[in-house]
Amino acid sequence: TMVDYDKAVATVQDPNADPVLLAKIAYENPEFGANVAVNPRCYPGLKRWLATFGDERARQTLAQMGVTAEDGPVADAQPAQDVAADSADAWAGRELFETDAEGKPRRVAGCPPDYFAADGQLWGNPLYDWDYHRRTGYAWWILRIRHALSIYDILRIDHFRGFDTYWAIPAGETTARNGRWEQGPRMELFRALHNALGSLPIVAEDLGEMFDSVRELLAESGFPGMKVLQFAFTGEDSVDLPHNYPRNCVAYPGTHDNNTLTGWFAEELTAAQRKQVVDYFALTKQEGTVRGMLRGVLASTAALAIIPMADWLEETAAARMNTPGQAQGNWQWRADAKKLTPALAAEIRVLTERYFRAAK
Repeated sequence: TMVDYDKAVATVQDPNADPVLLAKIAYENPEFGANVAVNPRCYPGLKRWLATFGDERARQTLAQMGVTAEDGPVADAQPAQDVAADSADAWAGRELFETDAEGKPRRVAGCPPDYFAADGQLWGNPLYDWDYHRRTGYAWWILRIRHALSIYDILRIDHFRGFDTYWAIPAGETTARNGRWEQGPRMELFRALHNALGSLPIVAEDLGEMFDSVRELLAESGFPGMKVLQFAFTGEDSVDLPHNYPRNCVAYPGTHDNNTLTGWFAEELTAAQRKQVVDYFALTKQEGTVRGMLRGVLASTAALAIIPMADWLEETAAARMNTPGQAQGNWQWRADAKKLTPALAAEIRVLTERYFRAAK
């Protein structure tokens, strides 16, 4: 139930207010955002949330306090299925998730045991209460996607497969072994989003092991999936080789979870795989290994090609953005401004114009 007006007024003025209640008030009653922001019990994550999603008065109040959306937005261009247990959404909207009376998760997310992880992966973030979302017409999702589209041109939804089926693990487990597959909302969610928001410029992250039902969901949604060059060189006619790309996809040399192209080619391939890469792209010393691979991505039939700056700069593995499963040392690389030269810009323009990918 929503917090009534009188209780909200009293709470925002209470220097010992319950932070969870403050978050709930801010979530349900935007007009109280500025009052919540100045309460001494307003925690940093809630302040960042208000700086991103609050009304103008809340944003101005926080700006005067030195807190802006740039300090760490809650939503970005890659809104994942995952919401952290300590996020503003989980604090303010317990009913959105599978939680107990104390707001603690009853089950958490992860993925089952496979070839790479005998115990599976225990991510620990709370699971959505899809029955609740269904009963409310997916109102929270509509608000979330509407706001994201007010900031970004295109959204990439991570872990798209979770909308079809997801791995649910009892809270308190130390591994992901004892989870079970549960049914997601499938097209019901996307129909609700489409009816409320119209055409959805969404890219579906469809990487990893896919059930046939996930492929069917992707096809029915009409969203473009992803093709990653670094997954292609298996010695077979892989679907990730550029000549096999469908038009309705987004092509990447690698994502934030991959090595740079330079690091990948030097450190992660066998001799046979390197030979396949050289032969496939007809690489030459004059053009260069990385430039030849980028040519292949840009020349593909993919509707959109996204090249990480680290690959345009031909950075080594030291510039890798993220290593999955590694908790430390990620998201630290920054481009050297001195390397962002007019000559590089001109080269990028030439390649994008050659394959009709440049803005008109």
